Amino acid sequence: MKQRTVLFTFFLTSCIFLCSTSMRAQLTPVIASDKNQVFWQGNASLLSTALPIEISSKFIYGGFITDEMKTNGLAKHKANNFVGIEGAASIQYLSKTGKFFGFNNGFWGAAIGTKALSFNNYSNDLFNLVFFGNEPTAGTELNFDNNNFQTQWYHELNFTAGAIFDNIGSGKLHVSLNPGLLAGVKYQRINLEQASLLTAASGESIAASMKGNYAESDTSHTGPSPQSIGGKLDLNLLYETEKIKIGFSVTDFGWIGWNTTVNYDLDSSFTFNGFAVDDVFNIQDTLLNAASLQDSLLSNNPQQLTKRLPAAFQLYYEQIFADQIIWKNWVQYRTVPNYLPFVMTQINYQLADFTGGISAAYGGYGGFQTGIVLAYDFEVLKVELGTTNVLGFLGAKSQTSQNAFGRIAHQF
Repeated sequence: MKQRTVLFTFFLTSCIFLCSTSMRAQLTPVIASDKNQVFWQGNASLLSTALPIEISSKFIYGGFITDEMKTNGLAKHKANNFVGIEGAASIQYLSKTGKFFGFNNGFWGAAIGTKALSFNNYSNDLFNLVFFGNEPTAGTELNFDNNNFQTQWYHELNFTAGAIFDNIGSGKLHVSLNPGLLAGVKYQRINLEQASLLTAASGESIAASMKGNYAESDTSHTGPSPQSIGGKLDLNLLYETEKIKIGFSVTDFGWIGWNTTVNYDLDSSFTFNGFAVDDVFNIQDTLLNAASLQDSLLSNNPQQLTKRLPAAFQLYYEQIFADQIIWKNWVQYRTVPNYLPFVMTQINYQLADFTGGISAAYGGYGGFQTGIVLAYDFEVLKVELGTTNVLGFLGAKSQTSQNAFGRIAHQF
């Protein structure tokens, strides 16, 4: 008898499916100038320590996961594994510098966008259960302790107020604050403090225990319209000289109050031996018994939950060599469990209106990555496209991280 549990399958697939911007460290900081500016920008990142792109892409784009893919994925998994997904898109206006907020070099701006953030860790046993079922592990207890999945999708309306301070040493300092209003679209959190599953060797029973929490915003709400509200504040500092730029920023520092229609406290142990059907013409009695078992295990307690965003702290360093070579560096840390600092370095070469560059990165929820960036200045518009891991598009079987980012800028 081959058993599969829909609940645990849902844990893994939902964290991948719900996310579709991501590391701001992938784009050069936006700064005010003597011209008005409009930016269209966004990116999407899938970072994992173990899940191959050939599997994760199926959850996003659809397709069949073969036994060969499953076996390849299993070989990459360890006792604990992590998946981080970030996706966003926005349009931003930034005014030219002038007399604003009592400063001669003040500026203001506004931006509207959408963002999805998902950070998850799961055990090797969960991967086995989802993709191979519990028949191969009959007689062995599967462990799901400290498996956590959290996803937040929200729209944001941000405002910018800032100023440029000249004659700071040999350069100038750009300072801006970005308060924002948030409209939450989707929230989901699954936290298993302790959980296990044991299928009897002969397959006649399943014993399970779990302790944790499962919460989700309105499950009947499937569109992009908002259902919760919140707020955030970003801080951006950038010191600029003729050859060097040094920046520091804090982003996604805020909270959203989610109205959860599903909120289960999980603290149960049970053994399932199947249902006896005494009368095949009265099957509804069996179904009622199954519903009664579910109600006894899960008690729903809808409530409002105020949850913080996974704030990001970023450092940026840029240096110009010989007017044609620019060296750029980013370091980012997000306040989520088991997140390693994301470090990226990039060398760009400028030739007239064209810029090309290569990069290397490591960290977050991903391993070593190598990327490319291409930009062209069309005078009216400047277009920039790139990826932090070009190998993610070339080696879906061996790579576990994939990313793409872009920006279109217009000055007037």
